[in-house]
Amino acid sequence: MILPDVRGLHPFYGALAERFAEAGLSAVAIDYFARTAGISETGWRPGDFDWQTHIKDASSVQVNDETRAAMDFLRTQHGNQLPIITVGFCFGGGQAWRQSSSDLDLAAVIGFYGRPDTVGRAAKHSKKPTIMFIAGADSTPVADQLALAEEMRLGGAEVDAVVYEGAPHSFFDRAFDDWGDVCADVWSRILTLTDRLSDASATTR
Repeated sequence: MILPDVRGLHPFYGALAERFAEAGLSAVAIDYFARTAGISETGWRPGDFDWQTHIKDASSVQVNDETRAAMDFLRTQHGNQLPIITVGFCFGGGQAWRQSSSDLDLAAVIGFYGRPDTVGRAAKHSKKPTIMFIAGADSTPVADQLALAEEMRLGGAEVDAVVYEGAPHSFFDRAFDDWGDVCADVWSRILTLTDRLSDASATTR
């Protein structure tokens, strides 16, 4: 499950879904704004999309509802035992971390450069395996994100907080070409997690 940034369903997320597919993983990208802005004619939000008008309606409850609907779709296609993770970016990154404490039947959550205040008090109830990809040069202090990781661990979650020194916000998408080695490490960590979850799922069947 791909949770986009505040821009919404940007073409990058379609390309990312295809990359997951090439790795043998099914992926669905959520459109937070379809309820209020309608479905884009192209399927993607244009560069000048007025996300500020619509982001206020993308509450945690709605994001969970959208995630649950997409999970139901995937399991209809692949079976009820399919392990599912959320992979979020910026706004979606914080939402993914928050979902570590949710009642969604997720195997794990992954978030890029999220905001700790998106998680808030839910951190102390975290329980799902979590990866935090942290941009060392992000406007959100690294110390705040590491403090969130520790709070989530105290809640019971297994948290892998990975800091990439000097990397800017959006290093995995908009700055990908300048941070190839970092992005390769990110991708390796994601696939290691998905392989582990797939192996565990196969063992319990």
